[in-house]
Amino acid sequence: MGGNVSWEYALAHPEQVEALILVDASGWQETRANLDRDPPVFKLLRDPNIGPALRDLDATGLVRQGLEAGFTDTSLVDDAMVTRYAELARAPGHRDILLQMTLGFRERNFATPERLATLANIPVLILHGDSDRIVPLEHGRQFQAAINGAEIVVFDGTGHIPQEERPDESALAVSEFLYRVHEGPALATAAN
Repeated sequence: MGGNVSWEYALAHPEQVEALILVDASGWQETRANLDRDPPVFKLLRDPNIGPALRDLDATGLVRQGLEAGFTDTSLVDDAMVTRYAELARAPGHRDILLQMTLGFRERNFATPERLATLANIPVLILHGDSDRIVPLEHGRQFQAAINGAEIVVFDGTGHIPQEERPDESALAVSEFLYRVHEGPALATAAN
């Protein structure tokens, strides 16, 4: 959901965005026939009767299920990671925002090539796991096709959270991208 918020923010405030990095970003209209195979936590949160009731419950078990659904190598999902994500979910206002986003999931303004065309003036990096079961790789490729000049890095054998599953490769891709964004113009100016 962070990627969706990021590209929507970039559309609304392009003057405030120097570069955009989308990590397994959502936003395209869902066309998968197997959407019913989503992790239980997402189905429960989208249910207008059940979702609000979950706001005040200990969701540690659901956090574990969601993380395991997000990883190709589920052995990386340990108790410390589950605790960290569960604690982050308890931040003030977090659960209310999550419920608003998931309950309105089907009614939002979806990504379209026409909407995203204005991002062509912003350097964009797309990171995506090739085995993402939450946001399919097809959506990452749609962002790349819709945003002129966007770069994409696809991580083999990786799910929805490459920064956790492939931290070194993710960090390197981001570092190289940011170097090109910030140092590239300075180097070109110095060469002239």
